[in-house]
Amino acid sequence: YAEKAAIVIDAEVYKESIGISRVYSLGVKQDVIAKAANEILETEGMTAAFVIAPMSEDTISISGRSYGEINIQMIMEKLGGGGHQTMAACQLKGYDMKKARTALEKAIKAKKHIIEEIPILIAVFFLLLRSLSMLSKNRISCFIS
Repeated sequence: YAEKAAIVIDAEVYKESIGISRVYSLGVKQDVIAKAANEILETEGMTAAFVIAPMSEDTISISGRSYGEINIQMIMEKLGGGGHQTMAACQLKGYDMKKARTALEKAIKAKKHIIEEIPILIAVFFLLLRSLSMLSKNRISCFIS
């Protein structure tokens, strides 16, 4: 309980609604890290939570949770991990804590960028589709005339 509480207390707010905490000592069990991520997520205003923890001298684990607004699976996949939309994790070999935090922030930013671009891409797709449809109609009318 004390380990989990220390992880939760150490959480920082990133991008207004994402809690990120770091564990600095080796040997913290994966279930404690996951439960800490869950508890951080339960903090008012949080949409996602991540806990970064060392598993060995050269391997860092990141456990992520969300309520679904942010797809944790896609973020973890960018880091070589996986899971589900609301629960996912990854292990980063050859990383230290600082490098892992930087990689996580980069993956979160990339994810947000993709979400913001999707409506634009859909609009462009439909405009192209409409243009192609109109082009096809014009070609048919030229052949008929």
